[in-house]
Amino acid sequence: MNPRTQIPTQITDVPYEDLTGLVERDPTYFPAQSGGYADIYIGRYPKNAKSSKEVIKVAIKVLRVVKDDPDIIKKINTYLIRETVVWTRLSHPNILSFLGLANDQGRDGCPALISPFCQNGEVMRYLKNGDPQLESMVGKSQEKGAVRLRIMAGVAQGLLYLHTLKDAIVHGDLKPSNILIDDLDQRPLLCDFGRSQIDTQGGFTTRASGAIRYQAPELFPDEDEDDSGRLKTAVDVYAFAITCSEVGDFTRHYYESINDLTGHVKRDNAMYPAYSGGYADVWIGSYAAEENTKVKVAIKVLRLAKDDPAGIQQVKIYLIRETLVWINLKHPNVLGFFGLADDLGREGCPALISPFCENGPIMNYLKSHPEPSESLRLRMMAGVAEGLIYLHNLKENIIHGDLKPSATMVKPSFATLVVPK
Repeated sequence: MNPRTQIPTQITDVPYEDLTGLVERDPTYFPAQSGGYADIYIGRYPKNAKSSKEVIKVAIKVLRVVKDDPDIIKKINTYLIRETVVWTRLSHPNILSFLGLANDQGRDGCPALISPFCQNGEVMRYLKNGDPQLESMVGKSQEKGAVRLRIMAGVAQGLLYLHTLKDAIVHGDLKPSNILIDDLDQRPLLCDFGRSQIDTQGGFTTRASGAIRYQAPELFPDEDEDDSGRLKTAVDVYAFAITCSEVGDFTRHYYESINDLTGHVKRDNAMYPAYSGGYADVWIGSYAAEENTKVKVAIKVLRLAKDDPAGIQQVKIYLIRETLVWINLKHPNVLGFFGLADDLGREGCPALISPFCENGPIMNYLKSHPEPSESLRLRMMAGVAEGLIYLHNLKENIIHGDLKPSATMVKPSFATLVVPK
């Protein structure tokens, strides 16, 4: 077997169209869209066009860089190189076009990636908002299911193109939010190749990343299995099947009882988490649970060692297990579970969202309230006992497995809550 060639380590060694000085960003402070690691702004290209007919509305993808963290800057630049290496070689009707890089539009020496802007947005938003051209496009007598079928057929064509290239490419992060709808003829366009792999080239990460709900089971090996191999095209096929299911009936099937709170929870601007444990940090945020009503929430972000692929996989397995237990628990002495938020987690591992208890863990509360009455202490421990009885008497007979004072919260009413683990 021929050794794999390595991708460049410097962006200047990657062939691309240099659009520096040719792109003008719209005069707005806030991005049009934000993801886990990048912000998307709207602009126009070329900015010095003589007529509006020559101007292209473009998306300016600016990778989010923490300028005081050299490790993060290095990681983001590596991400930029990988995405550019893949994207520059792609040309297909169902792949979003790559126009080039613009140094003056990026941050901290990391240029922005420029592509055509799709006003229709990603596929789920397009289907939810509707399109005035939908009816004329499929005919009045046809159901909208035909539109969804045509969209997924286009996605399949895009994947087939990637997988059958001479140097086969695994997308690695296929999901509805990475499928845009073209403004002219409503073609689906695959985008976001930051987690893609070229089969014949080294230098790409060998660990799975991206949103858990779209990752194939083989990406979560048992502890005694080898997980050091590269991604296979089959992982895209699995993600495609999940995506088809969601686009087909407009619901998410990653356990339907789990609330997807992506984009609905806002984290406070604190520099440090409110609490930190052995494997997670807890931040404070707000969630608009109902119209005009905001709830203070705890955002539990699992801590991942970015250079430990096996550790990352174990943490993801931990998340799945905790979620599957927590979503089914409803009791006055068990902390409630609101859902998951992909945009607030790390490395494709979503954050767990629950009500925030101002009083904190039981020992914190007792330390801040000297000499609590014996009856109050007794009442608190009776509440913990009630929570345990509930867990143990369920049909599934759940064992908490990590009960301790830090896993017991105190409500304003002084009721104690067992925190699932």
